[in-house]
Amino acid sequence: MSQPLDAAINRTATAREFQRKVTDQRMIAAVIQRGREFAEPLKNETADGLYLLTSQLKERIHSPRRHPNSNAVDWELLTNAIAVVHEAIRRELSLEPFDTQLRAGIVMSLGGIAEMQTGEGKTLSGVLPAYVNALRGKGVHVATPNAYLARRDYEYLRGVFRHCGITTGVVELESDDEQARQAYQADVTYGSAHTFGFDYLRDQIASQKSSASPIGFQLLSTLRGVNASQRRQRGLACAIVDEADDVLLDDAVSPLILSDTPNGPAPDAPVHRMALGFVGQLSEGEHFFASGSDQIELTDEGFAKTYSDTAASTHPNLLRPWHEYVITALRAAYHYARDVHYVVRDDSIELIDRATGRVFADRSWSGGLHQAVQAREGLEITGESIALGRITKQNFFRSYRYLTGMTGTADQCQRELEQVYGTPVETVPLRIASKRETYTPRFVLTQDEKYEAVVNEAFSIAVSGRPVLVGTLSVSESLAIASRLREFGRSFEILNGVQDADEAAVVANAGRSGAITVATNLAGRGTDIKLDEQARECGGLHVIVTQMHPFARVDRQLIGRAARCGDPGSCRFFIAADDPLLLQHAPWITRHLHRVASENVDAFHPAGSIAEDPRRDHRLFNQIVTVQRRLQREASSRRLQMLKTDLREQEILFRATDQPDACWAI
Repeated sequence: MSQPLDAAINRTATAREFQRKVTDQRMIAAVIQRGREFAEPLKNETADGLYLLTSQLKERIHSPRRHPNSNAVDWELLTNAIAVVHEAIRRELSLEPFDTQLRAGIVMSLGGIAEMQTGEGKTLSGVLPAYVNALRGKGVHVATPNAYLARRDYEYLRGVFRHCGITTGVVELESDDEQARQAYQADVTYGSAHTFGFDYLRDQIASQKSSASPIGFQLLSTLRGVNASQRRQRGLACAIVDEADDVLLDDAVSPLILSDTPNGPAPDAPVHRMALGFVGQLSEGEHFFASGSDQIELTDEGFAKTYSDTAASTHPNLLRPWHEYVITALRAAYHYARDVHYVVRDDSIELIDRATGRVFADRSWSGGLHQAVQAREGLEITGESIALGRITKQNFFRSYRYLTGMTGTADQCQRELEQVYGTPVETVPLRIASKRETYTPRFVLTQDEKYEAVVNEAFSIAVSGRPVLVGTLSVSESLAIASRLREFGRSFEILNGVQDADEAAVVANAGRSGAITVATNLAGRGTDIKLDEQARECGGLHVIVTQMHPFARVDRQLIGRAARCGDPGSCRFFIAADDPLLLQHAPWITRHLHRVASENVDAFHPAGSIAEDPRRDHRLFNQIVTVQRRLQREASSRRLQMLKTDLREQEILFRATDQPDACWAI
């Protein structure tokens, strides 16, 4: 009988082995130094000479006599790999990797997650582990949080790998089967994490269909030289995850579900419209309760009133009980806001990823929620997606034989990464001490006051010649600030996943002297805003955080856009008493701010104002950070519980089917 996943991959043993390897810091420093020395004569080597070195390293890594202990580190191979990568980067990019980048590359080559502060150059750090693992010939997947970063890194580094004699490809959601197969045949394949996951599901479904085919058909396909399953991927040999905390933790709560959407309107569209009209008759507190966690609970009175509508409750187009339509319509009304959770574009609902701010046209809610939102927006109500297969991101990435990654913000999640994935975190020291100046946080009473203060600061900083990045948590907030900037007649750029402007072009211009850029979280990860000389001389980029995220790591990613690689820069947090984070998780701070404001009532501020008090403001800010840490711990507990549940269900599936590689067919 096949064994569960953890029987094949001992995560704890992997973590212990890594810790043993990286404790020898002097050895790592010596390997970096020798790698640089080995790279020096390669400057005069021909292109064929570099290819030959790669071929020799491939032979070495496959040699059964390489070393008696398969877990031992082949420091000589790693040293030569550093030399080849060092020279390839010099030839292609006219750069030499820093010691910190090579150290991070070694950490990843040994199976850990490298924590590098933002701006330290994670992109180049990923070349060494990709090269070392590509030597094995089984394929390396470099997984990024989104398709933009995958395409960007592929374009930037494919020349480097070409000098090494390593082929590269990029796979995207739009790739057809043949394009995807070609990309996966490359030594190193770039793609977003969810693209790799969906292609895995496609292959599993294709395998199931093939195994269900008649034996004669399978034999005929084999004789013709045709793989009946026509897999896209070669397997899950190695994954290098960029922004590992985002991909492996924050985004892991949503399972990957491969689905098919039927054409035409939903058969129960009339029922969704009836539910939309009916919920207007219900009163919160009397007929239902709306919690802050996306839940709606009908009271006894609400349940009775719901079924008093006999026309709806007995409608011939019902696909589920009538009260479920009512609850879903209430969820859509009370928990899902336009330009916060979704946008409407081309008469379609497109979902916003709350963690990144990106808009996804190919995603949809399940359980009738998508249709309830379509009804509320007056759009055509389409049929519900039919799930073909699913897998959690946790189990997907745990399926890789070799898993590593990098991030700038692994604070408070080291234990979870090690426990779930067997990937301990190793912090790489800063190359240059950060010059970022953090201004005293600014507290105000209302959103309108906050937007006014944000716009005033953005103007005053930009006039001094410094570029300004205004970071928001939602599309609606970015639009509100953009509207106020427009009223002042000041030019600016907006980056929120909805605009038509090219993302790369907006980012490229964000570092110009005096530029103002308003962006959602999608500018917070993997975005390198390069300063022009005047902007650097004037003090560098200033980042304004308009709303604190429930997870402090996301805030640190945003302010990490400033003062990169030794450049000057600054940041400031703006916090309103009615920010959702405070109202839902720290109401005592909201009450305190109102008390402070009541002591400052005047003709200009009849509701009161909050005067600046650095000592008090820092104390309140630290209290909010404490709340963020608690929310991170709670989120970690939920993810671990979700994994335990998934593993129990998976074990039942193993016992029933003896097919450990099969996805769940729904």
